[in-house]
Amino acid sequence: MAQSTLTPPPSPRVIIIGGAITGLTLARCLEKAGIDYVLLERHSDILTNLGGTLALLPAGCRVLDQLGVFDLLEECRSDLRGLVTALPDGYVYRKETFGLFGPKLGYPLTLLRRRDLLHALYTSLEDRSKILLGAKVVDIAPQGEPDGPLCVTADSGEVYTGDIVVGADGVHGVVREHMWRIAELQQTPRGKASQVRTGTEKGGMTVDYYTILGATPAAECPRGLTEMVRPGDMHMRCDKGVLLTLIANSDGSVNWFAAFKMDQTRVYPDLPEKLSQEEIRAKLEEYTQRKAWDGADSSDITFGDLWRVSPWVSATHLQEGFFDTWSCGRITCIGDTVFKFTPNLAQGANLCIESAAALANALYRIKSSGNTTTTAIHEALTEYPKPLKSRIKQLCLISYHTTRVHLLESRLLWYVARYILPYVMEPWVQYGVFLREHGMAVMLDYLPRPDRDKRAAEERARGWRMWRVDGHAALMVLGIGALSWFLR
Repeated sequence: MAQSTLTPPPSPRVIIIGGAITGLTLARCLEKAGIDYVLLERHSDILTNLGGTLALLPAGCRVLDQLGVFDLLEECRSDLRGLVTALPDGYVYRKETFGLFGPKLGYPLTLLRRRDLLHALYTSLEDRSKILLGAKVVDIAPQGEPDGPLCVTADSGEVYTGDIVVGADGVHGVVREHMWRIAELQQTPRGKASQVRTGTEKGGMTVDYYTILGATPAAECPRGLTEMVRPGDMHMRCDKGVLLTLIANSDGSVNWFAAFKMDQTRVYPDLPEKLSQEEIRAKLEEYTQRKAWDGADSSDITFGDLWRVSPWVSATHLQEGFFDTWSCGRITCIGDTVFKFTPNLAQGANLCIESAAALANALYRIKSSGNTTTTAIHEALTEYPKPLKSRIKQLCLISYHTTRVHLLESRLLWYVARYILPYVMEPWVQYGVFLREHGMAVMLDYLPRPDRDKRAAEERARGWRMWRVDGHAALMVLGIGALSWFLR
C-alpha cells in the first residue's frame, strides 16, 4: 500500500532590509521558525556601524536566550550595578537597585558594546548565506498585481522577490519612505486614510539633541581609573544643556558619551547634517577640564583625559518620535524605523528586539495556518503591532521628559532632578517602569520559555511582590513637562 506524503503548508518568503540589531534579531527568529528569508544590508561589513555601549533589559535578554544568543554574550557583557548621578550644586547620589533585576527577573540589566551584540547575533545564525552584504536597496515595487508579492531592487541591479518586506533599516532607511509612497498611491478608501496618516506622520520625528561618543581602552585609561570605578557602574554628570556619561566595562575599558542640547528643534525630514571630526573635537575641547565622574572615590581625572586617548569618536543626532503607521499592504517596519528614543531610559535596543519577536510570532502563525493569501498577510501585519504600540508610546513620553530632566532644561526640572528624582527613582523608575514592562514584554510563542525565566517566575510566586505603577508614571512625568513649558 503506497504511503501518502504530506505537503508542508506554504510559508511566506520574507525580505529583511537592514542588518543591525533589529534585522539580525528577526533573521534569527525566522531561522528558528523555519521561515524562508533573505536579509539585505547596504554596508559591506556587518560590524561597520560600531556605535557605543547599549543596555539590554531582562525582557530583551529573555528573547535572546530563547534564540541561543544570550550565552554568547557572557564574556563581553557587564551587569549594571550602580548609577551615580552628580548635579551642578555638588550633590551626588548613588543607586544600587539595578542589581536586583537578576535575582527577581532571571536576567540582569546588561551593558555591552553594540558591536558585540551584532557579532553574537550574526554568529548565531546557522545559514549566513542569507545575509547579503553590500546590497543597497533602491526600489520596492509590486511584482505584478498591486496587492501581490513584492520585488526589491538593489543598486547592483539584482532583484529579490518576496511575500513580505520588512523595514529594519532605521530612521534614515528607505523602506518607510517606500511604504508611505505606496500608501499615498492607493485609491481605495483605506488607502486614502493611509494617505492622511502618512502626511501627518512625516513631521513626527524631531531632533533636539546630539551626542558625541567614544571608547577608551583599558590600556589607555588614566592611571587609577579602573581601580576607582567598578565594572558595571554608570556615572552621569548633569548640567544645563549637557549630560556627560561614563560607563565602566568588565574588561577595564570605558565607554563615554556627551549629550548636548541643540540651538533649535529640527523636524523630519529636515534633519541636521552629520558633524565633522573637526566639529566634534572642537565641542569636546569645551569640556576637557570637567571631572570625569563624581563621588567619594573620584579623583582629578578629567573628561579630556578620556576622550583624548580614545581611538575613535563619533557623533549622532538623537531623534525622538513615534510613527503610528507600521504596515501598509505587504510592507511592515519594525524597531527604530518607526520609533526613536534618546538613550536615557535604556529602552531602544530592548524594544527593537521585542518588535522583531512580535513580528516573528505573527509570521509563524501565518506559516502554521498555511494561509498565505493577501488578505491573511494584510491582517497579520495590521494586528501584530497593536499590543506594542500603546506601551511604546508611553515609554516615548517617559523617555522624552526624563531626558529633559537630566539636561536640566528649566528651573522646575532642576528642582525635580535635585529634590524629587533621587527619592522616587527606586520605586518609580526601577520597579514602576522597568519591572512593570517586563511583565508586559513580548516573548517568542513558538520557542520554549528559558529556564532562567521559569526559575525567576517561581521565586516571584513564592511571595515577592512587584511594585506596579501602571499609567501614573507617565502621567507624572508628562505633568512635570507641561509645568516646565508653562514656567519657562
